[in-house]
Amino acid sequence: MVMKRKAQLAMEYVMITGFLIFLLLGIIYAYGQFTAQNKDMGTYSKSESVLYEIANAIDQVYLYGEGSKAVIEVNIPRGINSMSSEIFSGGSELAFSITNDMGEISEVVVVSEAGEINISTGFEQSPITNFISYGNKRILIENNGDNIGVSVIE
Repeated sequence: MVMKRKAQLAMEYVMITGFLIFLLLGIIYAYGQFTAQNKDMGTYSKSESVLYEIANAIDQVYLYGEGSKAVIEVNIPRGINSMSSEIFSGGSELAFSITNDMGEISEVVVVSEAGEINISTGFEQSPITNFISYGNKRILIENNGDNIGVSVIE
């Protein structure tokens, strides 16, 4: 009778321990998902801020006319695949393509009043990481008359 009682207690202990481990793993997984989403939102928000800063400088150079230039310093966040521009009737769109930790791709788009925007050197993908190099960058924006040039001068 004593042996059965000990076996039953041991089995109950194993079941309770297993349940607690299962519960703990669920909490750790949920926390990991939560922090990944917050990191992605931070990258998205920072990318939008950088794009607004670039767009404001482009608009300023566009309004000053041909031959005007501006140099701005921005901190490009990690995870940006590419930067592109597209012309539409009211001006141009600037866009960053971003890949998050889950592999999902999204775009951050900002509108500029300038006409054609020519994005050149410094915004190419690294052949190793497939991302634009991140960190503090100095960006030259110049009005060439028929378009606005945007390039990184490190």
